Amino acid sequence: MAGLVWDISERKLLESSLQESDRRKDEFLATLAHELRNPLAPLRNGLQIARGTTLPIAAVRARCAAPRTRWTEGGVATRCC
Repeated sequence: MAGLVWDISERKLLESSLQESDRRKDEFLATLAHELRNPLAPLRNGLQIARGTTLPIAAVRARCAAPRTRWTEGGVATRCC
């Protein structure tokens, strides 16, 4: 009985490297999206106050209670921010 053996260690190393770079890209994009969304909140609130169209306190609490997702090293974690 004859068999063939292929050394796939280089391929596994490349796959691992690709997965790591993909994880870092996802983490960066999640952080970027969060940072771009977050600074607009004070401007939006200031405009609502200036226009006199503030949200009722119940709506503000409901908005904060809705969890948002953020990538972490171990996967996806939810948090309110």
